[in-house]
Amino acid sequence: MTLVGNNKQRAHRSFVLGKNYPNPFNSSTSWKIDLNTSEMIRAEIYDVRGRKIKELWNGPMSPGHHVMHWDGRNRFEIHVPSGIYLLSVWAGNNKMVRKLNLVR
Repeated sequence: MTLVGNNKQRAHRSFVLGKNYPNPFNSSTSWKIDLNTSEMIRAEIYDVRGRKIKELWNGPMSPGHHVMHWDGRNRFEIHVPSGIYLLSVWAGNNKMVRKLNLVR
């Protein structure tokens, strides 16, 4: 929220990143991305040390509702161990992060 004088205005959002489900997850998890306009989207998974585990998407995405998935594998298609992972999604210059809890 941004306060302007005494009026509250909702900041314009170019996208909404939904919570992942299920969380915690075992084999895979999914989340929704809602876009108001066409955007360049980059979705990546990181471990808690900040190392990139996998790039899920890097390219244009049309306006509307989209569902993305992660199957708990790294860029070499090897299952990663149990732990906390971070989903980072950029839409243009806007970024949102979600915490993913993988339990094997």
